[in-house]
Amino acid sequence: RQGAQLFIEPCMPTNWPGYEVDFRFGAATYCIEVKRGSGRAITLDGEELKDVSVPLVDDGQNHQVVLVVG
Repeated sequence: RQGAQLFIEPCMPTNWPGYEVDFRFGAATYCIEVKRGSGRAITLDGEELKDVSVPLVDDGQNHQVVLVVG
């Protein structure tokens, strides 16, 4: 994490299909799912992100992050 930006750089064994982790930022919770797929894509609450980082907001809400890695 750098300030209000979260950078996800997954490293997982080749036999894992993926994993999930919850990340707290103040009162907000970011439910992060990393899964294998084709290419690389990242979404925040269903919206595709253009950047490689997730913008963090301390809004007391739950947020869904999905990162697909090839």
